[in-house]
Amino acid sequence: MKKLPLILFASLCIILISARVGVTKYHTSTYDPRSGGAAFVLAQDLTGGPLSTGTCGNCHQGGTYNTQVSINVYDSTLNLVSEYIPGATYTIQLNVTVGTGSPFGFGAQMTSLDGANQMAGNFTSVSTSNTQLSPLGQVVYLEHSGTNLTGELMANWKAPSNGVGPINLYGIGLAVNGNGSTFGDEVSAPLTVTLTEGTGIYYSNSVFCQNQTDPIPNQSGTGGGTYSAGAGLTINSTTGQIDLSASTPGTYTVTYTYAGGSTTTNVTIAENYTTSTSATICSFETYDFHGQILDSSDVGLNTVVLPTVDGCDSTVNLTLNVINADNGVTLTSNTLTANQAGLSYQWLDCDNNFAIINGEVNQSYTPTVTGNYAVEVSNGSCVDTSACMNVNVIGLEELQQSEVELIKIIDLMGRETEIRYNTPLIFIYSDGTREKVIFFED
Repeated sequence: MKKLPLILFASLCIILISARVGVTKYHTSTYDPRSGGAAFVLAQDLTGGPLSTGTCGNCHQGGTYNTQVSINVYDSTLNLVSEYIPGATYTIQLNVTVGTGSPFGFGAQMTSLDGANQMAGNFTSVSTSNTQLSPLGQVVYLEHSGTNLTGELMANWKAPSNGVGPINLYGIGLAVNGNGSTFGDEVSAPLTVTLTEGTGIYYSNSVFCQNQTDPIPNQSGTGGGTYSAGAGLTINSTTGQIDLSASTPGTYTVTYTYAGGSTTTNVTIAENYTTSTSATICSFETYDFHGQILDSSDVGLNTVVLPTVDGCDSTVNLTLNVINADNGVTLTSNTLTANQAGLSYQWLDCDNNFAIINGEVNQSYTPTVTGNYAVEVSNGSCVDTSACMNVNVIGLEELQQSEVELIKIIDLMGRETEIRYNTPLIFIYSDGTREKVIFFED
């Protein structure tokens, strides 16, 4: 009976050891889901803020690093700020540090909320390694992605529009020992940093084209001030509206002066370019005008609008000139005549690989041999070749040399006749073939 408790104790130890081994095997697996960030992996806000379901301390416990977290906000000139100008872009730095020990790495999570606990502003990009932006509903979280070895998470953040009021940045940090489990890690206390809305101005864009709608700035904080800028920028001193078309392209500093101080913002006026050019094509050619294929029907003014590097319009006007060189040919009797007068001509033998017919450089040409002929026409700028035309020329000598016998000649009415000049005739041969023939008298 005295051995029973010992046996029971031994059994319990085996069970506990087995359970501990099982836990150890799980946490030393090749994928630890917690290293992906709480919003990304667990779909939870663990910052300790008003949307939280707890903190990272729900799981990570037992460490003694004296873990601390800090949140710093810098403006575009890297000045540390405690207020924001609506619409301006800032760099947010989240730092996790320890007072004692040397942790394996760090994790963190942060977001920005307005007074109604809605997402305030927008994270636009991250600039440190092992850092990510994780959306959870309408709220985006800056958090680690994998184990962060430095404890620094940085992101660009654009402040919300005018009238939001104070913004709270909620953050928390975590130091981990890298043993594959959540035991031995330590979570910082949750941190809240409040940014107040400062007096400032901003335009909807930093770059404007001269043909856009004249912009009016958004102004926050103290009103009743005046606007001013350097020479070249036409600006309304009361409203801050910029007359883009009347302003000289360039970059300007707009100053808003109010009771108690002044604030500035920069704007760039980009130029709209207009250029004109011309081109000349032959009537049978095409012209590639920035992707538009033009032909003779597009003679005159053609316009295309292209974007510049600033997104402004670059208008190109093209005057297209067309040189006409009619390559048509008319056949009358046995004479070929190019349709357009006043050009240069060269008649060609289509049956001899378009060989030049020596001496035949007039507008008209009368072949002496049956065949296919074309003409090359040129007006000095454009050269084109006509289609080949067939000319059937038969003389008495050809008839005598024929291998078939001519047995009858009839006219177009079917009446038998003798050979007559300048009259269409039909020759009937001994092989049954017929041929329409006309003889011209010299």
